[in-house]
Amino acid sequence: MNRRIVFRFDCVDLEADCSWSLAHMSDEEHRLLLLKMRDFEKATVGEIISPSYQAFTCYPDFTQCPNQTPQDRLAKYYEREGDALARFRLGGTERLYGFLVGNEFHILWWDPNHEVWPSTRKHT
Repeated sequence: MNRRIVFRFDCVDLEADCSWSLAHMSDEEHRLLLLKMRDFEKATVGEIISPSYQAFTCYPDFTQCPNQTPQDRLAKYYEREGDALARFRLGGTERLYGFLVGNEFHILWWDPNHEVWPSTRKHT
């Protein structure tokens, strides 16, 4: 819990048919991602998973995801038992998804439009 978060790229989905591939990022999105990752790496795992750290969410049961497409993609390409899918919020709609294993965040998807796990609007 006291170890700082580190980012790994061993699970990055770079397939052309993936809507959330990091390969589809614009230059500005890439810059934003690197700046945010640099900031996130200053935090410990304990800080990141605490309820007060609002830029991180862990999804221990991804079958509850309202979007079936990422569920299907995970089942087809990734066999990782016991690893919870998690995400960092980088801005208004930008999200970075991956697997949190110890203090390592294995990057999976770049979701610039908050489509992987869309939230329901409050007070509408």
